[in-house]
Amino acid sequence: MARHEPWARPEISAIPNRPGDREAEPLYAALGHAVSDWEGVNAVTAALHHALLLDDDRDSFESAEVEAFGGLNNVHQRAKKLSDLSKQFFVAAFGDQQDEADETCKEIAPLLAAYRGWAERRNDLAHGYVTRADGPDYDQEDQPIVATYALCPSYARIPKWPHGEPDCNYVAEDIASFATAFRALDMEIEAMASRIEDLRAYRLVT
Repeated sequence: MARHEPWARPEISAIPNRPGDREAEPLYAALGHAVSDWEGVNAVTAALHHALLLDDDRDSFESAEVEAFGGLNNVHQRAKKLSDLSKQFFVAAFGDQQDEADETCKEIAPLLAAYRGWAERRNDLAHGYVTRADGPDYDQEDQPIVATYALCPSYARIPKWPHGEPDCNYVAEDIASFATAFRALDMEIEAMASRIEDLRAYRLVT
């Protein structure tokens, strides 16, 4: 059985056309916050990239290496670049900080896995659209027709949907939880960059 990662689609979203929110505004507000928070994640990966650079590449934020990373728009390409740099960085010895270096090195892979995984949710949000459905409110005795709103991943990504229809939709609560996860990931990556910066003074190249 496949492991359910925290960035996987909410299990309830496998139910097509589940009831949406009664108002559209919370959905749009949550969407705006989430997309903005994701940009924070991408911004802080630049700090991690800079922390992993070898000394010759750290002289200027206008160096070719920094500009090349800044030009990568694909999350998987950015993650691969960070992974490759981490292998080069941690191949050295770190003296009496070797244990900290070893632990830090081990934590980079799952951190980058989270970066790639949450990017799928970001893409669903950024390339989705808000739908409106009119139907009876079964919670009320006279069952009035009410409108509900949900965000549906784009039909332009049809290869992802085995039945030709997106198999999930997101309500404001889902999107807000994604934004919370994006902010947490931002802080984790920033903390990782700081740890690596602290280790630089102990890095011994033979």
